[in-house]
Amino acid sequence: MPDPDDSADASMFGLEESEPGWDQFAVNESKFGYQTGWNEDFYTVRLDKNNCRIDEETAARLAREIEHGDTSNPHLAEERGQEVDDSGVSICCDSFVFVEPVV
Repeated sequence: MPDPDDSADASMFGLEESEPGWDQFAVNESKFGYQTGWNEDFYTVRLDKNNCRIDEETAARLAREIEHGDTSNPHLAEERGQEVDDSGVSICCDSFVFVEPVV
């Protein structure tokens, strides 16, 4: 978080005015002279779109179903913005302990 008393230009710390196609690596190089060795292929698997078993429309539909579907996993539900009933969970000694609700 930038220090409000610092004389540095605060606009260089935010993305509020960034444009589509913004390239963080080009900005870092132009503003700070830093050149990165980032290579997306180290972190992902390149897909051959001409050799897929499903089309792009089907893949998009499946992705929506996965991202917005119901789940019994409270962590996934929370990430998806779904209501999570955590009334049976209490925190003890920095770890989660399940407490069976009394009916």
